[in-house]
Amino acid sequence: MNTNSQKSYKFFLYPVIYLLLTIGVCVFAQIIFSANYYSNFYVSGESMHPTLSGDVDDADYGKYDGHASAIKNVKRFQIVTAHFPNERTIPENQKTLKIKRLLFKPGDTFEIIYTQDSNGYYHNEMHLFLDNKSSDYRIVDFPFDTSHIKEDHSYPKTTLTNTQYFVAGDNWDRSLDSFDVGPLEYTDLVGVVTKVEGKCRVVDKKITDKRPYAPKIFNGVDY
Repeated sequence: MNTNSQKSYKFFLYPVIYLLLTIGVCVFAQIIFSANYYSNFYVSGESMHPTLSGDVDDADYGKYDGHASAIKNVKRFQIVTAHFPNERTIPENQKTLKIKRLLFKPGDTFEIIYTQDSNGYYHNEMHLFLDNKSSDYRIVDFPFDTSHIKEDHSYPKTTLTNTQYFVAGDNWDRSLDSFDVGPLEYTDLVGVVTKVEGKCRVVDKKITDKRPYAPKIFNGVDY
C-alpha cells in the first residue's frame, strides 16, 4: 500500500473508530446513569387501572426519580410513588410503595362534586379555584379514562398547605388514596415516575421475566 493510500485509509477509518467509541461510551454511560440515578418499581393491584396493570403475572414496571429536585418540580397529573401517613413511624424497609397520580399541588384550592349532566348521567367533576378568595374555578379535565368510575367521590372545598399533595389512583372506585387518608405531606412522596417500560412477573416482591414495550411517559400540566 503506497503512502497516499495509507493516508486515505486513515482519513476515513479514524473518524469511524472515534464515532463508534463515542457512541459506545455514551451508551455505557446511559446504562450506568439509568441504573444508579433512577429506582425501579412495579404496579401491584388495580388502583391504577386501566392506565397501569398490577397483575402479579403481568404487571407494569418502570423507573422513578427519587431526587428532591424531581419531587419539588412535580406537575399536576404526573404519576408519583409515595408512602401513606400511617407508615411514617415504621422503618423504611417495612413501608409499602404506593403508585398514584398527583391531582392537586401545594397551595391549590379545589373541590370534587358529583353532578348530573344534561343526559341524566352522574359523574365526578373536579374544580380548581383560580383565586382562593373568589368562587371562580375551572373544570379540570381528567387526564385518564374515567368511564369505569361509577361511585360518588365528592370532596369538600379544600385549600392545600404549601407542603400538601392530593393523590389518587386512576381507578377511584378501587383505590386507597387521599380520598381516604387525606392529603399527603411532601415527606410522604418518594419519587416521580419517569417512564413505564414494560410488563413483568412479580415473585417475592421482585421483578422477573421482563417483557419490554415502547416506554410510556406521563407528562403533567402547569396551570
